[in-house]
Amino acid sequence: MRTIPPRQRLTLARRIAAGLPVWAAARGSNLPAEEVGDLMSEPEFRDLIGAWSEVFDLSPEDRSQRLERL
Repeated sequence: MRTIPPRQRLTLARRIAAGLPVWAAARGSNLPAEEVGDLMSEPEFRDLIGAWSEVFDLSPEDRSQRLERL
């Protein structure tokens, strides 16, 4: 199994948090679904998905304010 680079992990986490199934997020990143499925067992990756979910749950105004603060 190859290591999935951090940038691809971020993209995968964002896609999964947005509601895509693991297999679809993997396909969109040209990765085997099994490798992405293995990432789901990593607590850090699940935390990353949770962080993106929190962002997606914000209202558009709150998202804009958060972006301005960053």
